[in-house]
Amino acid sequence: MIRMRVFGRCAIYHDPISPVIKNPTIIGWKALYRDIELTIERRWNGAELLRRMKGWFTANPERIIDVIESHALLQVSTDGDLIVELEDEVHLHRLKSHLEAVFGDQVLLRP
Repeated sequence: MIRMRVFGRCAIYHDPISPVIKNPTIIGWKALYRDIELTIERRWNGAELLRRMKGWFTANPERIIDVIESHALLQVSTDGDLIVELEDEVHLHRLKSHLEAVFGDQVLLRP
């Protein structure tokens, strides 16, 4: 199994950036007639995290998701990094080639 981090070109500074989850999402509720003390913690999946990069990346996150998911699994690592998981070097080469064909140097994969 090969794991690579996903980087997109920053729309402001034009250097490669990658989102990292620092804390899990905490979801709670507000009721109209009572207080609800219950909360749940939840981590975003890879596509959810990448979608939050709209406006931060020069490339469209939805299109990035489509390209990556046609070759690999898009995930969030236990450290909170946005990663792709691939079976082998052949799949990695195909994904990198597809990303370069569609996005040029705007989307990168690095260990």
